[in-house]
Amino acid sequence: MAKRHHPPENGKLGGILIENILVGQKLSYSVIGIGLNLNQRKFESKTATSLALLTGQGTDSALLLEQLVKRIEQHYLKLKKQVFADIQEHYKLALYGMETWRRYETEEVFEARMVDVLPSGHLVLEKRSGERNQYAFKEVKFLDLYT
Repeated sequence: MAKRHHPPENGKLGGILIENILVGQKLSYSVIGIGLNLNQRKFESKTATSLALLTGQGTDSALLLEQLVKRIEQHYLKLKKQVFADIQEHYKLALYGMETWRRYETEEVFEARMVDVLPSGHLVLEKRSGERNQYAFKEVKFLDLYT
């Protein structure tokens, strides 16, 4: 089993923005933007951090871009070959909060841990009682460290 990746608990390192373009009910294409805080050392937001702050050293942005593009291409080729099980395993390993007890909100605030993400995209949360529920996009809100 691959190693789980843990994001920093002390700040947001970056983000991904995805815009899906639909033609009727079918996905036509997606535009994906990736933003990473590399060498910035001061932020107006208290929830942001950077690789420089986390490691204490600067990052070669060209080298990092080259490595990132290479990894994206590797995953794209797996997707093209329909190697979905491997892609899904990597996704779950990198998913923030997987198997960790956190606070969530629907009509009420409750504690649960993320135990699965179904191929449909539904999030499976398990409450401390053992009850498992599936949630579609925006049906549940993660109450993160900054609320």
